[in-house]
Amino acid sequence: MRFIRLIPLAALLVSGCVIAGSQTVILVGGFVAVGHPAIVTGPESQTFTYGVRGGMILELQSGQKIKLSIDCTGIDSVGKGQETDGHGNCVWRDGDDDQLFVSLKTNASGNRYSIAGGTGKWRASTGSINTTFTYLPAPAPELFLGVEEGRGYLELSESDK
Repeated sequence: MRFIRLIPLAALLVSGCVIAGSQTVILVGGFVAVGHPAIVTGPESQTFTYGVRGGMILELQSGQKIKLSIDCTGIDSVGKGQETDGHGNCVWRDGDDDQLFVSLKTNASGNRYSIAGGTGKWRASTGSINTTFTYLPAPAPELFLGVEEGRGYLELSESDK
């Protein structure tokens, strides 16, 4: 289970209105991942599922900081050379409990998040964020603690304001 891929956990907390249009975003967050026992899928490969929860901040180019809670689940495969490849889905929630629907693709030591709408103020939002993550010492072998950073863009329509 050392090969658990980080899936950041996020919930968006917005104070004030969100600025419409395409915004460059910086993501910074922390997470805890729990992996489930792997299934051997070949002589040098295995597959496992995981759940991730945590929190993060998306900072828009306008300077606005959006606080998020994260809840993700996914599946990863680990092959020869410990290379990881997988996918998952997340819900990021803000302080109003409005949600962003996010899919993710894991690779090596990072994630690519694709935002495809949501509820409330985020219903027409789209975007993409590429991240890298680092694992930190954890208090138990089945837990994976880490931090994640990255950048990308978030497209907000006028109706998302």
